[in-house]
Amino acid sequence: MNSSSDEYNPHSVLLLEIALVILLLLIGSCKRSDPGLESTNVTYYPLYFVKQFTIPDTLQYFYNTIDARGTALSGGEFFVYLKYPVFRSESKNIGKLVDWLDDQIFVLVDNGQEDTEVIRKRFKADYPAYANYTLNSWLSNEESTYMGCIQESLAVEVVLNTIVITMKTHHKGYWGGANGDDNVHYMMFDKNYNQIDIRSLIEDGKQDEFNQMLITEYNKNIVAWRDYDDNYKLNPDDLALIPEGLIAVYFGYVHAEGQPTMLIKPDKFVRFLKPQYRGIFDASKDHHQYD
Repeated sequence: MNSSSDEYNPHSVLLLEIALVILLLLIGSCKRSDPGLESTNVTYYPLYFVKQFTIPDTLQYFYNTIDARGTALSGGEFFVYLKYPVFRSESKNIGKLVDWLDDQIFVLVDNGQEDTEVIRKRFKADYPAYANYTLNSWLSNEESTYMGCIQESLAVEVVLNTIVITMKTHHKGYWGGANGDDNVHYMMFDKNYNQIDIRSLIEDGKQDEFNQMLITEYNKNIVAWRDYDDNYKLNPDDLALIPEGLIAVYFGYVHAEGQPTMLIKPDKFVRFLKPQYRGIFDASKDHHQYD
């Protein structure tokens, strides 16, 4: 006669099957890769590339890309992808942009035990080493390697390059949970690489008209999940000039709302800008100023 421990237990089998299905779904979802992130053998240049050349009126730069990948015990793909500009300038002011870029890059989630400032000092101006450090910190932690995946993608791009420089950062992170992180931000800089606010570009006496335009455009373009007051509408997370116009990015009330975003065309706001900034959207200007 068989003992009770040898008897067939349909409930245990069912629970085991459900657990296996969940694990397979997690692993499968984590093998997604963003398009264009294929690994390539490239040379990485320092953030501040010094060379004798004629200085133009706009920022000179090129991009580095880093794609560090590894496979965890779960079978899921772990990766860190970075895209960031390398600035070419003889001006010491360019260090302001390098420091700002550090602040964007050194936010990746890692399992290291060291203080953030220690890590920043160690990997300053060496983002490839930092990306690999981050990836290795995940893969060396036994608990995390049983997760479906860990993925971090951060792209920093120059989207407007004229009398005003606008940077766009796009961060995507996924760590095997129900929701990942996917957010975009814009920052503006003047010709001396100081970070600036859109309201500093508005002509004196036209601030109230600009505010009313912003509220009107919000009411026309954004369907909100809840009623927001005018203070919310006037203070988006980001409000910046891009080649297509004025981009406004708001904080979402819930995760599913994402980042409510609207694009305001130049004809709606150019008249509020100070005279020296109106030419940014002059159709007669060469397109290369927006490269």
